[in-house]
Amino acid sequence: MTSERMRKILRFSKSIELVDTEDFDELYRRENEKTHDWGIRKYTPFSYAVHLENVLRLRFVNEDRRIRFNYVLLSNEMLKDYYDKNKEIFSKYEEGDYFPFEEVSDVVRKKIREEEWEAHINEISL
Repeated sequence: MTSERMRKILRFSKSIELVDTEDFDELYRRENEKTHDWGIRKYTPFSYAVHLENVLRLRFVNEDRRIRFNYVLLSNEMLKDYYDKNKEIFSKYEEGDYFPFEEVSDVVRKKIREEEWEAHINEISL
């Protein structure tokens, strides 16, 4: 991950109140000051950047209520259209063997939100 990408992620995340600062070093310092009873006790800067991006993206994709962002309302028609255009993502092991829309509609919604996240990150100028 490039430092430019992280700066874009933090700028967007701060704008929607996912984080309280755009300063990666400050967030990294705070994280490494925490006491952990399990898992990783201290992150390297790179591993923390990867972790932080994943956490922020997942909070956005899952429409965390604490985020100050006006999500586009996704209609059932929009979800089905995305599903139909991207069926290969929702396939099982054999070609042509797809999960029914009803079984993956939540995944479809999250894939759309993930693309929305990427679009917002990519349009940030530094």
